[in-house]
Amino acid sequence: MPCFVNWFNLNGDYEVIGIHYLTESGFLTVSVLITNTNSVGTYPDSLIKWALKKNNSNTMINIETYDGYLNDINGSHVKEEEYGFEVLDDAKISDSVIQEGNVGSETGMISLGFKVGTAISSRKVDCINYMIEMLVQSNFGRKKQLIIAVIPDGEELLKN
Repeated sequence: MPCFVNWFNLNGDYEVIGIHYLTESGFLTVSVLITNTNSVGTYPDSLIKWALKKNNSNTMINIETYDGYLNDINGSHVKEEEYGFEVLDDAKISDSVIQEGNVGSETGMISLGFKVGTAISSRKVDCINYMIEMLVQSNFGRKKQLIIAVIPDGEELLKN
């Protein structure tokens, strides 16, 4: 079932395959895949083959992210049909909406010098019976840039 969708890039240097379709249509009708920089070309083929096998749309959203600090990015461990099909099939039968935390592409993410993972947030808008959801894939900054409640906590953390 299609859902309304939009996206926002805070400060990134990455590729998103399918972002023009998403921006123009305003609808999401397929799975969103996030993979590392060196595997960004692997998933599109996998997603198209999987979608056609399921009689679905062949439009895709494939987001690239760099995880080379914590992952063997040059090892080419992501294989199209071995891994891509498995991930998509698991997502379709899962009871949860989105797997959060240290899973999939988030295994190698760092933000503000700390290990991070995928996060979601949702709010129900009662008056119009809508659910607004947000997926955050965070991968930016150094520890010294961490600021909480206008206190430069990152600099304090580096002293200790």
